[in-house]
Amino acid sequence: MLKKLKVKNFRCLKEAEINLAPITLLYGPNGAGKSSILYTIFVFKNIIQNPNQPLDAFLNLLFANLGGFEQVIYLHNPDKKIEIELTFSDEQGVDTTYGVSIGKKEGKFWIISPPKVNLVLPVTFPYPVNAQTQQMVKINETEINVLWNGITSSVSAPPQTPEGVEATEKFLKSLNMCVETLRAAEIIPLKRGFSKPYYSSSPLSSLLTEDEIATLLAVDMYLEGEVMAKFQNMFGKIFKVRSQIGTALFYLQVTDNFGMTNELINDGFGLNQVVSILTKTLKKNTPLIFIEEPEIHLHPSAQRKLTQTFAEIVKEEEKYLIIETHSEIVVSTFLALVAEKKLSHKDIKCYFLTKPKRETIWEEQTINEKGQIKGGLVSFMETEIENIKTVIGIEEK
Repeated sequence: MLKKLKVKNFRCLKEAEINLAPITLLYGPNGAGKSSILYTIFVFKNIIQNPNQPLDAFLNLLFANLGGFEQVIYLHNPDKKIEIELTFSDEQGVDTTYGVSIGKKEGKFWIISPPKVNLVLPVTFPYPVNAQTQQMVKINETEINVLWNGITSSVSAPPQTPEGVEATEKFLKSLNMCVETLRAAEIIPLKRGFSKPYYSSSPLSSLLTEDEIATLLAVDMYLEGEVMAKFQNMFGKIFKVRSQIGTALFYLQVTDNFGMTNELINDGFGLNQVVSILTKTLKKNTPLIFIEEPEIHLHPSAQRKLTQTFAEIVKEEEKYLIIETHSEIVVSTFLALVAEKKLSHKDIKCYFLTKPKRETIWEEQTINEKGQIKGGLVSFMETEIENIKTVIGIEEK
């Protein structure tokens, strides 16, 4: 279970700490720093997937190139270091905190799992994973030597008894859980959807492209079925992947209630992007998903249905969603689900972000069992009040 994210000195985030829930919502005015929190995770993912790169390479996220180190370090101060830290809790309730620090001259990894493990490994980047630290740990009355290279943990001499082997495997799984979750993390960026009427199979990479998402739908009939069911429930239309006989090509198609079939690309971008969102969200072995503004190009009723679908997926698949949004409908729909007892208030965290000066300010808005949010949806309410004043002719004094 993912519990907490801490960030220091990344873009406008001087120091941010957020407690995470299965659904975490980030909202606030433009330029407040919502995207920054999403991007930190993928900088971390870049580092653990290939630490043997120049510093600036970690900041190229494929879906967004953030520039060089001096462009993203807080206040453009090259003497500072970016720090990113995640805390997880395993099935036994044991917390493990995994972090990285990157600077112009030096960096470090650390992993802490009280009371047994506290390891710190200083490194410089590019880091070819050629360093190691170690610590003696007692498991089931047997001492083992834990080895750690900053990315993965292992033991130098595993116990010989079946009980000892099993306990050691559980221990290592818990320690390595942070890295495995980061490796599987996925983002649904603003640039999404399908731009072609047909596709051919493409090899899959760590961050799925448009062609790779289409390939997933073509090769995984169970995933296609799940997407089809959710899509039909939302829009009353049938989504299908159709192969062209005698070729390696396949089409993404939508059939309406009257039997009219169109290629997905010709059925409106709102529906188009929802297929992309659902595919990434429903994909197996993806426990952590970040979604940028799921509401774009969607009618309010479709926003509501998509939000309800997110809640279903979280409950059915045990995934964690971190959603950046400007939509009052998205936020209020989640609150309504809490009020209807379809979602626990403990399963959702809401953060209102502002940037009055150079630094992003975070405010956690707690939710009660009735779906009421402390302080109200301030930023949305202010806009509505201004519009009402204009309509009824109230002038500011």
